[in-house]
Amino acid sequence: MAGRGHAGVGYANAPSTLTAATMTGHRSLASRAPAMDENKAARPATGTPFAHFPEKTVPAMDIFVTYERSWSIQDALEQHSALAEQREVLTEIGRNRLRVRHTQLSFAELEVEEALEAAKTMSGFDAGDAQRVLRIAGRLKAAVRDLRTASRMKQLEQGMVNKHLAQADAENEKARLEMCSIKEVIDDKSLVVALDDPPPPTPVDANGKPLKQRYRYCTNCKVGGHGQRFCEYFLERPDWRIYPNQEWFKDEKGNEYHCPLGKKLVDFADETHFSRIAMYLKGRAWLEEKTKVLDLAPGKMPDTYIIENGQWRGAVPPSDDQVTDLPWFVKEADRNWGTSIHVCAKPSACLNLVKSEP
Repeated sequence: MAGRGHAGVGYANAPSTLTAATMTGHRSLASRAPAMDENKAARPATGTPFAHFPEKTVPAMDIFVTYERSWSIQDALEQHSALAEQREVLTEIGRNRLRVRHTQLSFAELEVEEALEAAKTMSGFDAGDAQRVLRIAGRLKAAVRDLRTASRMKQLEQGMVNKHLAQADAENEKARLEMCSIKEVIDDKSLVVALDDPPPPTPVDANGKPLKQRYRYCTNCKVGGHGQRFCEYFLERPDWRIYPNQEWFKDEKGNEYHCPLGKKLVDFADETHFSRIAMYLKGRAWLEEKTKVLDLAPGKMPDTYIIENGQWRGAVPPSDDQVTDLPWFVKEADRNWGTSIHVCAKPSACLNLVKSEP
């Protein structure tokens, strides 16, 4: 569809496309930190600051993997495994960092002992030399300062290690609770397989009474659009749970389509065939297809023309020499939020901007 004028908006019919959502895997963790041999640690020189140590030897305790909501059993398993491995790596890194801090503290204590011993054993002749006395006193002062710094850094390091391990434990606990929730929902025998016709029978217990669902269930089938957002809104309610998805089929282009595990009928899914609640309203085309705006509001739209299959459909715009210098706008009829808009100077240029039908 094409329109002219600064107030005009036009559209062009184009087929809607469906793209299968791709699952991003968890990032692999860094290799485990090598254990340090404190017997081979180099003793720092007097006055060397203890606030930092080489990160090439002892890696930083960074949290690379954090908990994210999983929509399938495979995603939940991979996430739980990654978080558990991360906890082990952080434990080893923390142990090595504390070992380094302990070694630094031991070196600082030795330096203080040596400086103090040098001051105690100073001869009377040396005691009469003011420069020598100042040098020994300065060494002792620096050694005490380094000891104080090393002790404080060890305490800070211990607090930092405990904080990161507590955070890793919290992420692990979220993943564990998610796994328990998935186990609980897939054991719910009240769900039935989604059938076209006839409607599936209601499951009953040993006494012949209909089984009741423990919770309401939603499944993100990765159709796109607002499906996942609706699921997240439902999950804010205490009586809703995730029902995991699985691969349904692949098309000839290799795109994956998903459905609830076991092709069950759930309370909400963005794949309409498996959902009790319809995601789309009947007659929504009148709100989504821009070409129907002409029928909804005749006489209130700027001059608008429709292009279909590379040709004008219905009314044809004036020739190029009969129009003003105002721009012409071309837009795909099924696109929203100001996307797929092109601008040209003349009506004839509109045809070149329209995508050809597949």
